[in-house]
Amino acid sequence: MMALTKVKLIADDAIAQAAVADDAIGADQLASSAVVTASIVNDNITQAKIADDAVGADQLAASAVVTASMVDSSVTTAKIADDAVTLAKMASGTDGNIISYDASGNPVAVATGSAGQLLTSAGAGAPPTFADAPASGPSVGKAFFMGQL
Repeated sequence: MMALTKVKLIADDAIAQAAVADDAIGADQLASSAVVTASIVNDNITQAKIADDAVGADQLAASAVVTASMVDSSVTTAKIADDAVTLAKMASGTDGNIISYDASGNPVAVATGSAGQLLTSAGAGAPPTFADAPASGPSVGKAFFMGQL
């Protein structure tokens, strides 16, 4: 003889969400298509639930990332296009100063000399300086001549 099983039919809307414990239904009880984006409440998606590599440039609005939201170390030399820094973006200086490099290769401002002084080299590894013209030797006009006589 065959045993009969008693089955109770429940309507789809008969169990209210409040009657189901939060941990009563696990991922293994759901069909792979059971949860769709439209059924997720916006407040349920928190930053902690988004993987670090889940959001790319395609998911961001053009105005979503602004300067204030970037850390200083995010902008590296490689991310600045050649010729992107204009004179207007450089720090202000003193009229007549010249930009050179120190022994470490860092930019430095060579202080402006006095009227009539010449810019002289101190050799590799030292910034140039302004100095008075020598008392003897070629005239100031000839000191700047670079061609052959």
